[in-house]
Amino acid sequence: MLLLAALLPACSKVFDFQRQRAEFRQECFGDHSVRCRVMMVDVGIAELEAGIEVLEQFEDKIVACRSQAAFDEGVELMREKIEHYEDMKPNRFMRIFMSGTEVEFEQTPFKRQREFDAFEASLPACRNGAPAKAEDVAAAAPSPVPVQSAPGVQGTIDANAPEAGAVLNTVAGALAKTVLDNGNTAITLDGRVLFSGEDATWQTPLRVFTLSGDREAILVGSSGGRGNSCETLFFFLVAGRDGITPSPTFGTCAPSAAFVQSGDRIALSIPKMGGHSEVVFDGGTVTADGAVVTLGADNDPSK
Repeated sequence: MLLLAALLPACSKVFDFQRQRAEFRQECFGDHSVRCRVMMVDVGIAELEAGIEVLEQFEDKIVACRSQAAFDEGVELMREKIEHYEDMKPNRFMRIFMSGTEVEFEQTPFKRQREFDAFEASLPACRNGAPAKAEDVAAAAPSPVPVQSAPGVQGTIDANAPEAGAVLNTVAGALAKTVLDNGNTAITLDGRVLFSGEDATWQTPLRVFTLSGDREAILVGSSGGRGNSCETLFFFLVAGRDGITPSPTFGTCAPSAAFVQSGDRIALSIPKMGGHSEVVFDGGTVTADGAVVTLGADNDPSK
């Protein structure tokens, strides 16, 4: 949704989304209570509503670029995702009587996420009056595994999105963010705790990317544990039949990024002060702004 919200920041619903997001970050940093879970979902809904308002402002260009049917389908996708988010909210009893209680959040993936990502990826070109690329149109076909990214797909990641943390089925097993007996959370692989270091409780699996050689790269966000000055860092898990290996952590502390995958090359553009940091992962090495990121004690997500 980053691309949509960036198109027309003067929209009233965009301002409302920005206000709600700021309130959520200020009031709910590290808070997993029912109240904050509801606020998180409301932020996601506000972003989608802002996106619909933006689309309507650019309807003529999008129709000329794609078609009226594609525009209508894009709006419908966003309305379906709003309904998906509404279904994810804790029930009324929990909201009234358990608002301060910390709970495990049931986060299920949006079934049409791949179509949503493909539509969103076509918008910048449409805004500039260019025709949509053939691969963007082809990518909009339904996918049976919406949390996975086929090569050539582009889209956005938001570590604060309501669907972040949904169970991801990988070639190594099922990855999930799990509440442990001690009340902390950690990523588990088929029920086994993956990491137990200081950073483990903040880690959330976000998206699976298919690689060659029957491997996958799972992007993980680590949100918390570093104070309000650094909201989120990222790292990749490379999964194969023989297990999972982590990359070094990287990022600018921003919780969002745009991605493009081409073969085994995954490029991330992460906002930073005055611009963006360009990160490339080739299935083995992380390069940030042209410099190789070396795994060490200070950026090892397993420690």
